Amino acid sequence: MLEKAAGKNWTQLLEVLNTKYEIETIIGFPNQESNGTFGHRKKLFKYKAISNAREYKFRFDLSPSGNLSLNILDLSFFIKHHFDGLNGKANILKEETYHKMHFGLEKYSLGWYNGNIGNTELKFSYHGGSIGTFSSAIMISPERQVAIIILINSDNKKTSELKTQLRTLLWEKFGKNKKDQQAF
Repeated sequence: MLEKAAGKNWTQLLEVLNTKYEIETIIGFPNQESNGTFGHRKKLFKYKAISNAREYKFRFDLSPSGNLSLNILDLSFFIKHHFDGLNGKANILKEETYHKMHFGLEKYSLGWYNGNIGNTELKFSYHGGSIGTFSSAIMISPERQVAIIILINSDNKKTSELKTQLRTLLWEKFGKNKKDQQAF
């Protein structure tokens, strides 16, 4: 759909994304670069690095669904743009575009799960995933003034539990309501 609307193929659109956001994405796993991080799988009670030759391979036509990597600094910079956009600071995209991406549809909108925090009207959006060797979780709440990024280079039941514990701990420690922050 994006290719048709923009008149560019996916690789060209990725180049535009990299240029606009001043980031560098890698098609594939991070260890396809010389100093990239290796994903790990647990075998016989030990985590073992997965080599390039053994990693999960995406078909190229499915790459937009989850076959991109970027370093933590670039990911943080990218998410900061989303956070700022959701807080009314237009940057690469308009404020309305960020809101549509994160909250345009109820529960899931353009790649982001969303909802209310508990029984409040405060909103959050969440994106995460894994294909078995890496695991990620990104949570953003403009009202709580927090964006959390968790990256783990393995995935199994224990790392999923760790990711949930970290997300909860960071959310409680750093997620403040805008009204509460003004009192400080």
